[in-house]
Amino acid sequence: MEEKEKAIIELQRKVDCIQKVADKVRPMEVRLNNLERKTISSKEILTSQETAVYIGVSLSQLYKMTSTHSIPHYKPRGKMCYFERKELDAWLLQNHNGPDVIADNE
Repeated sequence: MEEKEKAIIELQRKVDCIQKVADKVRPMEVRLNNLERKTISSKEILTSQETAVYIGVSLSQLYKMTSTHSIPHYKPRGKMCYFERKELDAWLLQNHNGPDVIADNE
């Protein structure tokens, strides 16, 4: 066998090994994300990273929202942002688009 063919076979073997490891890591990543969400939902005060996960936006999008004051937040020392989960829930539920009154006869 040529050196080039041997190198290709060895490279494919390494790729297969990496794929097997990645397949084992994916379920752990899902479990970790679920655990993180449960932890966040039990906290009253959230950091920026936790808030981004909680409301489903990127960290940079969250920073834009805080700079335009479109999301309720606190800066107790003028630098780091903190968020109250109850205020976030109320903010997420603003601008209801469904029917205002549901008839009892339906």
